Order: sequence, then C-alpha cells, then structure tokens
Amino acid sequence: MSNSLITSHRELKLYEISFDSAMQTFNLVQDFPPEERALLTDQILKSSRSVCANLVERLRRQKQAARTAAKRQRHLERSHNRISLRGLPKAIAAKIREVMTAIDQGAQYWQLAGKQLTHWRQMIRIPVTRRYRLLCQADGDGVKLLTHEDYNKLVSNPRRMK
Repeated sequence: MSNSLITSHRELKLYEISFDSAMQTFNLVQDFPPEERALLTDQILKSSRSVCANLVERLRRQKQAARTAAKRQRHLERSHNRISLRGLPKAIAAKIREVMTAIDQGAQYWQLAGKQLTHWRQMIRIPVTRRYRLLCQADGDGVKLLTHEDYNKLVSNPRRMK
C-alpha cells in the first residue's frame, strides 16, 4: 500500500488479516463435531465476520466524516465571503478574508486603518492593498460589509445617506 488515500476497505492490512482469520475460523469450524456445530459454530462464525464488517463500517464512517467536514468548510468559506472574491488575485482575496475575520471578531474599523468618508460619515473605507479597499457601513452593532451593488443602491438614494 502506498502513501495515497485509501479508497477501499480491501486496501487495509488489518482487513486482510481479519478476513484471513475469518476464513481460517470457518475452516476450523468445519472440523467440529456435528452436535456442537449448531450453536457454538454459529456464534464463532458471526463474531469472526463481524470484525471485517466493523472495519468496513469504520472506514465508511471516516470517509463520510471527511466528506461532511469538507462540505462544512466549503459552506463556511462561502458564507464567510459575503462579498464575491472571484476574479481577484489570491493574495488580495486572502487579505480581504483576514480583514473580514477581524471585523467578525469585533475589531474596530480604525484598528484596520479604516476611515469614514467625509461626505457620508456612516460609510467606512478599509484599505486592503494600495488599489483595493472594502466599503462598509457603520451600524449600531459594528460594521456591515457592503458589496459594490449595495453601495451603489445606497448612493443612488440620497435620503439613505442622511
């Protein structure tokens, strides 16, 4: 077996050993006297098979847990990216995620070098790099990240700016 991921329970060395053991048990049980074969043989065979079955079930659950964890991580990343980061360079997207995480953890905008816009004090500009910035709106609980579309809607309605 190489260092690659296990794709089947048959690749497990422990499964091979337990399967061989179950086969040996089956062959040994055939030599039991007929009067003892009924109950004792049935119990021994069931227990020897259950080892293999339990290994298969354990591997299936581990794979399911890994798939669930990966799915949860993807969902978390998608929900965390409340603004679309598609098309941005990876370094800038990573920096934006850092800023968003800091905001989620309660950092104030001035701690992230953010400034209020002079014409609209509720709007906050947080620099990400020299050419990129996040636009946020201050509310009672903290800072709400805005997409470009949300910002344009707010700017197009002058009553909302007051």
